[in-house]
Amino acid sequence: MGILHKWIRVQLIRGTQYKCPFVAGRRLTRTLQYCTTASRETSAPEVAEEEEEIADRICHLLKKNQWDSLLTAGDMANKLSPHVIQRVLIKNQVGDARLAFNFFSWSEKHMGSPHNINSYSIILHILSRANMFGVANGLLNRVIDAESSSPSPTGVTLVDCLMDTCKECEPSPMVFDLLIDAYVQHGKVMPAVDAFYRLKKRGLMPSLRCCNALLKALLRANRIDMVGRVYEIMLEAKIMPDVYTFSTIIHAFCKHGKLQEAKMVLSEMEDRGCNPNVVTYNTLIHGYCKIGDLTEAIGLKNAMCGKGLVPDVFTYSALVNGLCKVRRVSEAREILVEMLEVGLMPNEVTYTTLIDGYMKGGDTDEAFKLKDEMVARGIHPNVFTYNTLIRGICKVGKAQEANMLLTEMMEMGLRPDCMTYNSVIEGHCKEGNMVDAFRLLDEMVKRNIMPSVVTYSVIINWLCKAGDMEQANEVFKKMVERGLVPNIVAYTTLINGHCRQGNTEEAFRLFDEMVKRRIVPDAFTYDSLIHGLCKAGKMQDAKKLFREMLDRHLLPGYFTYSALIYGHCKAGEMDEADKVFKEMLAKQLIPNDIIYTTLINGHCDVKNLEVAFGLFHDMVGKNIAPGVHTYSVLIHGLCKVGKMEEANDLLQKMQDKGLVPDIVTYGTLMDGHCKNRNIEEAFQLHHNMIRNGIEPSVVTYNVLINGLCMLGDMQGADSILKEMLDKGLAPNNATYTTLINGYCKGGRLHDAFKLHDDMLQKGITPDSFSYTVLIDGCCKEGQILGAFMLLDEMVEKGVSLGVVTYNTIIYETCKLVNMQEANRLLKRMMEKELVPNHITYSTIIDGYCKAGNMQEASRFWKEMQDNGLMPNKITYTTMIHGHSEEGNMLEAFGLFDEMVEKGISPDFVTYNVLIHAHCKAGSLEMALKLHDEMLEKGISPGTVTYNVLIHGHCSEGRMLKARRLLDEMVEKGVAPGVITYNSLIHGFCKAGDMDEAHKVLKEMIERELVPNSATYTCLVDGYQRVGNFHERDQLLEKIMEMEPMPDSVN
Repeated sequence: MGILHKWIRVQLIRGTQYKCPFVAGRRLTRTLQYCTTASRETSAPEVAEEEEEIADRICHLLKKNQWDSLLTAGDMANKLSPHVIQRVLIKNQVGDARLAFNFFSWSEKHMGSPHNINSYSIILHILSRANMFGVANGLLNRVIDAESSSPSPTGVTLVDCLMDTCKECEPSPMVFDLLIDAYVQHGKVMPAVDAFYRLKKRGLMPSLRCCNALLKALLRANRIDMVGRVYEIMLEAKIMPDVYTFSTIIHAFCKHGKLQEAKMVLSEMEDRGCNPNVVTYNTLIHGYCKIGDLTEAIGLKNAMCGKGLVPDVFTYSALVNGLCKVRRVSEAREILVEMLEVGLMPNEVTYTTLIDGYMKGGDTDEAFKLKDEMVARGIHPNVFTYNTLIRGICKVGKAQEANMLLTEMMEMGLRPDCMTYNSVIEGHCKEGNMVDAFRLLDEMVKRNIMPSVVTYSVIINWLCKAGDMEQANEVFKKMVERGLVPNIVAYTTLINGHCRQGNTEEAFRLFDEMVKRRIVPDAFTYDSLIHGLCKAGKMQDAKKLFREMLDRHLLPGYFTYSALIYGHCKAGEMDEADKVFKEMLAKQLIPNDIIYTTLINGHCDVKNLEVAFGLFHDMVGKNIAPGVHTYSVLIHGLCKVGKMEEANDLLQKMQDKGLVPDIVTYGTLMDGHCKNRNIEEAFQLHHNMIRNGIEPSVVTYNVLINGLCMLGDMQGADSILKEMLDKGLAPNNATYTTLINGYCKGGRLHDAFKLHDDMLQKGITPDSFSYTVLIDGCCKEGQILGAFMLLDEMVEKGVSLGVVTYNTIIYETCKLVNMQEANRLLKRMMEKELVPNHITYSTIIDGYCKAGNMQEASRFWKEMQDNGLMPNKITYTTMIHGHSEEGNMLEAFGLFDEMVEKGISPDFVTYNVLIHAHCKAGSLEMALKLHDEMLEKGISPGTVTYNVLIHGHCSEGRMLKARRLLDEMVEKGVAPGVITYNSLIHGFCKAGDMDEAHKVLKEMIERELVPNSATYTCLVDGYQRVGNFHERDQLLEKIMEMEPMPDSVN
């Protein structure tokens, strides 16, 4: 029995050691008195002698026919005591057991108090020895009931008293069997075990039959640990187990899922010469079926047949159930056929199990054939059979057939239960037929079948899936009104529904409510809330809830991490997304293709393609096959940065892997080529898509229209629109907006308005972006009045005027330096509770700077910061330029220093503005210092930078440095322009160095730059200045002979 001993030790390690269920210290009632030998010994010797004489006199009278009358007539009834009664019973124990029992009953009535436990023990011995087991059992029941209400204060129990009285009585071993049996019948398994242990300590043991009954009782009570311990004691006491013992032990192991140990017990059983019976084999077969090991189960069935044992209905039913559980339904059917062939009639359980197997496999036809066969054999389907059929038929989307089954079962006299209705209701919900679902809910109530929390949860779930949260809330409310307490499933379903709709406020109200009801949220509850917060972009709240989830020792899973990764990616927080991803890996959770694709998409969105492709290769390395969506995301990332050749290569690799690009893949690539002005490539992809059987959608056509509009090919765009209409595809808002934008950019405002009117006629209401595009077109054409009319139309049609729309028209009014109108628009915008953003303030500040009104520009500069908007690079540059143009150099330089202190890096434009300001102020050294700083920071000076520096040095007569700057400019690959050379020529002429001026002119012409009127004017003035009138006149004659010259060319 080594394996059993090992198993028992394992149970003890797990903390299942037996503890005596009886504890001292409880209040003693008068129901049962506990008298011990010790208490008797403290009596005076004369009292004991007197009681012994009374007992002898009673024994003498008991021999008379009317002993009860004699005892009652005399004074014996008044002299009764527990000790007297015990002495009488002991003295008469070998006599008439019936007389002893009658006296025991008579004495209790006349003593004035119940018998003590010692008296009960003696009479139980007498009755058991006389085989009066029924009477003895009745007395035992009384003692056990009394023992339950008033346990012994000293821990002495009935079994102790029975063993103690063995010294004075002729003991009957059967009394201990009767005691343990009585405990078991009362459902008091642990007191039975306690009695068993106490007997073992005294060297006494119940019979094998009693031990088997105790093992069965422990098994029923699921005290598997005690089964092993009792069995071990049996073996120690040399009680040889029989087939029932072994079968119980095998059953215990099977129940515990330890089938290997159970099979070893079977082998040991056979080694001991104990032949297993059908029950033994059935127990093992059922155990193996339960864990899905059908090979072993069928092998055992064959083994039992080989031993001459005949499988019964239970054997076959267990195999049918096991095979159905592992989806081997055809084999289960064969077992049923075999069962019939050997003359065994399957019952409704067997048929229902097989019907359930076919239903779970989706084979409803075969399931109904079995139901017909069942009826033909005279086996009537029960409620469980109909529930199985209804559940299966609803699963395959045949709720109307389920209705007919519901009617049929009622016609058969069967009453549907809550589960029946739940299945039919869910079937209708799945088909979106909420009318029938609610009808069935009402029908349930009318038939006095109370809907359960599950019923309401099913309806709430499907309403949430349909996005009908108002109705879902009403059903939830009705459930509570009916007195049902919502469980974790009902609350979480509703919370999840609100989160999906973006209503996190209501979701958290429900969360708080469920916590107040002491319903502990589970991982799915937290997952739903975290997903809702991530979807709403509330990542701080999501992370806080994630920490709370961990504090509650709830394990986050794929859904949790997926939501957090998605949220961080959506917010562009890729460092945080990567951190969550690494944490997920550390928890030994292998990401699936969805999580990888989400992370790849996030990195593609921030143009971090190196990391995106690293994740892609990691994914492939872990044998997680990228799907079409993953490839599409990477292709989109490549298109976004203009790497069209690599995008095309990836498409080819995708196809080489046997993956078929979908409409999204093609659309992404087409869009990329259109944005890179490769319209021919886009059209080639369009043709390939159609050739591969993928019909273009409105979105696909919109991509092509946009590409053609970008090229200004409005005729081509109109042609695509026509093709789209010919295919029966209706243009949407995006189609019209793209075309309107194309016409506006091409200056064809009239055509743009025609499309706008066409939209309205077709019932397509332009959105905010459509109007903004048209307003921008009006502004660019100088039709500000038309722009304002469109604004009014937007208000009239209830189209939301966003910040972008206002920014567009504010920009155009500022461009026209119409600051009064710009202010009016800003006021109107704020009245509509729209908050101005960086673009709004930067646009107005730039307008005032251009108007030379730095006071107002500074006022808006301050207001912007007061509203929590920190100036950016563009805003600082605008203000610096404004102050420098007005000669406020201290203000300009102060803003530059402030900009650098705040960690805002100046760009090319900022440096050019400052260099120009310094040159204008004559601070050439500072201008050169800024020029050097640009080079140190890797910002390459352009033509404008050098022109400003050269002009500044020429103006100050520093011609050598000006010439060096020109050389540096050419050396760095920056092409000088006409203005560059004009500045040098003017400088040299002003200095009277006409030879150098001529050299510069010659170099200018060699660079194929055409001198303009300013060039020659400088040279004429130069010759005039040095008194070389001859050269002056010759140059003037040459100018007169030339074609009219441009005034300025850069």
